[in-house]
Amino acid sequence: MQPQLAVGYARVSREDEDVENQVHAIEDYAKINNLILVDMFNDAERFKLKLGN
Repeated sequence: MQPQLAVGYARVSREDEDVENQVHAIEDYAKINNLILVDMFNDAERFKLKLGN
């Protein structure tokens, strides 16, 4: 079976959480399930916008 293409979406709900934990979990899941991640969307940036950084 050929690998399928996939897009990851990593999101945190609190600013004290580290989105990289989810990124690594998504990458591990893709590897185990024969998926090729073509991109990873990261929704942690919204905290920077909210705080004005």
